[in-house]
Amino acid sequence: MNYKNYEYRELIMKIKFYQLTSVLIVAFSWKFLTAAKIAEEQLTPLELSYIEEKRFKEIPTEVHALLQSTGQNPVNFDDEELLYRIHNDAYYAPMAISGNADVIQLNDGSHWSVHPYQTEIIRHWVQTDIIFIKPQSSCFSSYAYVLQNRSTRETIEVNLISAPQSMSSATRWIVNLEPRKKLIQLNDNTIWQINQDDYTFREWHIGQLVLVGVNNHWRIAQFPHILINTALYGVPYSEAEFIGYPTY
Repeated sequence: MNYKNYEYRELIMKIKFYQLTSVLIVAFSWKFLTAAKIAEEQLTPLELSYIEEKRFKEIPTEVHALLQSTGQNPVNFDDEELLYRIHNDAYYAPMAISGNADVIQLNDGSHWSVHPYQTEIIRHWVQTDIIFIKPQSSCFSSYAYVLQNRSTRETIEVNLISAPQSMSSATRWIVNLEPRKKLIQLNDNTIWQINQDDYTFREWHIGQLVLVGVNNHWRIAQFPHILINTALYGVPYSEAEFIGYPTY
């Protein structure tokens, strides 16, 4: 037996083993750091529960009773007197739907999954319709938002499944923020005041994409809008008010 050849092969095998081990360590470390970063950006289950409980308590008594008895989402279309408080950024239009009508794309490039029992509703929606993104009021639904078609007076339950992948004139992102005062400036120079009680603002950063929605009618007086930070998966929307433009 040639001992030199044996020792050489053994050395090669050890080198390959160490190389593979190094690759696995690097891959695991990258995965761990990525997971830690993602976890850093999320709220704890206790914080999320507190937010949902607090918002549920803010619902008026008569609406509260309706939700508990029917499990339905009350949609108010008789709110024209409040529309003067809604900024243009909150007006969307449907741009495309999937073949099964289970996904709808808005003009900002965001994609939303549609409740399976409501897919037929959107088949006749057209690009000139006016769409509002609103919070889900029902605590019995697994869908976090509703799309309210102001043109057809129809509403569907949806979940956000994809942030805008390409920039359009309707796409909004953060260009400046003031953490202490909870103010943000979007790329169209609009400035927004976030609810001072908001827990999620500490995770907001410049460059993150934001969707502008319309708050439920009983909250419009104080906070007419909701802002959805698409970088924070699973985090509730933030209540906000448009306060103007920067002065130079």
